[in-house]
Amino acid sequence: MLASIHPLGERAKHNRWAVTVAFYLFGSVAAGTVLGAALGTLGLHAGPAIVAALCLVAALVDASGRRPPGWRRQVNEDWLHRYRGWVYGVGFGFQLGLGVVTIVTTAAVYLAFTLAALSGSPASGALIGATFGLSRAAPVLLMGRVGAPDALRAFHGRLAGKLSLMRLTAEGVSVDVPKGWDARIFRRPAQPPETTHAVLHAGNFTLPTDTADYGDGAVQQMGPSNVLVALVEFHPSSVGSALFSSVGLPVPLRPEDADRTTLQRPMAGQAGIQRFFSLAARAWSLYVVLGSFDRRSRLVGAANEILSTLQVQA
Repeated sequence: MLASIHPLGERAKHNRWAVTVAFYLFGSVAAGTVLGAALGTLGLHAGPAIVAALCLVAALVDASGRRPPGWRRQVNEDWLHRYRGWVYGVGFGFQLGLGVVTIVTTAAVYLAFTLAALSGSPASGALIGATFGLSRAAPVLLMGRVGAPDALRAFHGRLAGKLSLMRLTAEGVSVDVPKGWDARIFRRPAQPPETTHAVLHAGNFTLPTDTADYGDGAVQQMGPSNVLVALVEFHPSSVGSALFSSVGLPVPLRPEDADRTTLQRPMAGQAGIQRFFSLAARAWSLYVVLGSFDRRSRLVGAANEILSTLQVQA
């Protein structure tokens, strides 16, 4: 949600960021409170030892780097363009506060509502749920001072470096960003009558702010252990054309697909993979740059790992 609700985006849609965020926080807290209270009606109890054991298990799961099981869906970003800010604010917040109706990135989600179920009363469960809902939504407040595009990109880069896993969502595209990776999803400003479309950049190195769609400006910074993933959307009229006739994300990529001649910007030692396809009634080019052709097996594996988390909405 940090990528979707920020002052720049709200101003562009003629919304007030503070109002949208207030309803976002309210929705998340309300959802957590309702679900926590419902679980508290079970009347179950647990002693300190059991609670401590559950917290330890959750911490170990998160420390392992494995994503907990859960429903693989995100909120519908079409709401950002279809409804007023307060409507999608409360709607997104409510889904976030329920915890399990979107992608679960931490075992703390299951821990919180397990503790609510073991709290012994609706009031205690509601308090736990409300605290969970507030903690889930509060990070959006960090966006309050982001007033320029470069500041927004820098913020996301810093956040991705601090978290073990961050879900980045914008322009109907979402992807998990592991620790040590930098990623951004954006649409370049258009000068009528031209149109622009979504671009995703992800790399296991710091991406320059002026990176071109196909990585020019970033590939020059890459070392032999680096990989760059670029997903570039084409005009909707391209859907159904011969070039984009392949349907579905073309993964997993194979090391033998890597080719030195595929590079948009030839660099010594590097190799690339490019695929054109349609997904969610949208036309895409997937372009992957490997920092070293000799290390292609490991680098293609890293690209496949992040692409396995990619979701696109129509």
